[in-house]
Amino acid sequence: MSVSTTSGVAQHKQHRALPTCSKCKKEFDSRIPRGIVVKILLPWLPLKHYVCLRCDITKYKF
Repeated sequence: MSVSTTSGVAQHKQHRALPTCSKCKKEFDSRIPRGIVVKILLPWLPLKHYVCLRCDITKYKF
């Protein structure tokens, strides 16, 4: 009985670059959930909500 193994190469998730903050010019720290108003009034728009912890701002990006 043989056991198949992978070639030893770990498969990592590819890191997508986050958009940059317009104030401090660094990458946004993470995505946060969209607000309820945006979910209800604009559900067809592919908006993404990001937060920058350095400047303490949040932005919606397409």
